[in-house]
Amino acid sequence: MAIKSDNLYTARSLPLGTKQIRVSHTKAGDESDQIQGTLRHLNLDTQPPPQYECVSYVWGNSELAKSATINEKNVIIQKNLYDALRYIRSKTKRVVIWADAICINQSDVDEKSYQVALMAEIYRQCSKVHIWLGMPKPGSLTGNPFEFLEHFVKGKHYYDFPGLHRDNLAGCWTWKENEACSNILKRFYSEISVMFGTWTIKWDYILKSNRMKNRHTDGPEQCCKEAVNVFTPHEISSINEWMWHPGRGQRFMDVLRGDSSPTWFYQAILAFSSRHCLDPRDKIYSMLSLATHPSYQGFRPNYQEDVSIVYIDIFTRMVCETDGNFTCFMGGGFGSLMAGLPSWVRDLSQARPLGVVAVEERRILYVTLYQASITQPLQPVWNEKREPHYRGTYAETVKAVGLHVAADDTVFREVFGSWLGLCMEVMGTCDPRMLRITFLRIICGDVCKTLNGSAVFRRAKETDFPEDAWDRLIDGDITALDPRAYGWGLNFAVRGRCLFTTYSGKMGLCYPNTLPGDEVWVMSGIRVPFVVRPLEQADAGCAGKYSFLGDCFLDGIMDGELGETERSMSRPIIMI
Repeated sequence: MAIKSDNLYTARSLPLGTKQIRVSHTKAGDESDQIQGTLRHLNLDTQPPPQYECVSYVWGNSELAKSATINEKNVIIQKNLYDALRYIRSKTKRVVIWADAICINQSDVDEKSYQVALMAEIYRQCSKVHIWLGMPKPGSLTGNPFEFLEHFVKGKHYYDFPGLHRDNLAGCWTWKENEACSNILKRFYSEISVMFGTWTIKWDYILKSNRMKNRHTDGPEQCCKEAVNVFTPHEISSINEWMWHPGRGQRFMDVLRGDSSPTWFYQAILAFSSRHCLDPRDKIYSMLSLATHPSYQGFRPNYQEDVSIVYIDIFTRMVCETDGNFTCFMGGGFGSLMAGLPSWVRDLSQARPLGVVAVEERRILYVTLYQASITQPLQPVWNEKREPHYRGTYAETVKAVGLHVAADDTVFREVFGSWLGLCMEVMGTCDPRMLRITFLRIICGDVCKTLNGSAVFRRAKETDFPEDAWDRLIDGDITALDPRAYGWGLNFAVRGRCLFTTYSGKMGLCYPNTLPGDEVWVMSGIRVPFVVRPLEQADAGCAGKYSFLGDCFLDGIMDGELGETERSMSRPIIMI
């Protein structure tokens, strides 16, 4: 939503090629007073550095707008930004604030392109960042929305929550529902934010709360490993997934400050792919400060370029940055129906669920546990149509695909029943013990977490999977598997995926866009196999054309089992 006011910026435009920005000198006022400000220019190269504050917020519904006075002109701005400014401004003195919707002329494509490229430096040099996620609904806030976080910051345990009681005779923890604890959990799930109306919490508090919380369940003492089981799987999942993201965000903040080594750009794009952007190109442009590899040299924001062209360009550079290791092809979002977008380019325009993002980040993190290919990775060769040519080896053809585990599923009974049926079709009337071990190994991605408090993942062993948990698990109770050892593996392996079988009797996990007849290939030097769809077969030794669908787990080929077949039978493959 652009500022609606004539001539607000034309009196004094921002010179391109410099580090000048606009800031709003916002007048003091109470919450009920109208927002009033004056736009002034500021040079980021000034020494000593200029003093100003930034506001980070969600643009929100463009139909909800409020009237403010900027440079003595009546302008219309987003309600969400207006509310943020009401609580950020001082009651006694002016506050110098940078907010993109006010300080960038959104109608000037050239200015917008140049200023967006400066955003990382704008945030890096400011004296304070206000993170605003909105106002609570009227009557919905019954107390401190940050009480759950502050519980752990104060050094308290899970068993310190009101209503938790240890039955020494039974040897287990129980929870008697009570208003105090219920209100804490309810506020945490539905209303928590960094700046929530009149409530504010420091960023460091959020990070510290997460560290303290994890010590009680994953630390050497594991003092709350039993008490935490009184919470439902949905409650535990909500807590863990929410608190995963601040820690991840801190990693990228450290990169921007120069306190940490740069990460691959595709990881930054994936980490924030849950965001909604009015302009889908901003999914890339707003993150460019994290694109430090030489392959991104010369890439600049250009709002006159088609979205598909921008995505193809940036993804081609991501492939070059990762030196052919294919990890930028891990995750969902491929095979989009967006006009002009090839199957091998991830559709970044869609806001992906937070749970999906967290899971896919973990899959990339643990990809080193596998080694499907025994050869060296190769950079693709690009033809005149910008289609990448790879070398790979055909492994299997998909026969059947089971139900899909959505990212937010907490009840798996129907899904696991479907999967077990496919598993039994493949294995027949085999030893029940082998059926149990095979099924558990697949749904955990053949991965298990150590129980010594180090939170290190490793490949699973036959002895890892408990027999006494089998019946409960098949009924859909994923807590039947020790969440400390298997829960994480199961979550990162199955969420957002389906179980599939092949014509040769292998089983694995794939994305729901997979269909019978699709093929599993191992690309040269790549640690995990990929699913592709044949579009145009070729003569022996020539390249066939395929649609790219995504990575997969396929039991029986994750450790280089193709062996010499990979070397002798590899052939070119073209992604279109």
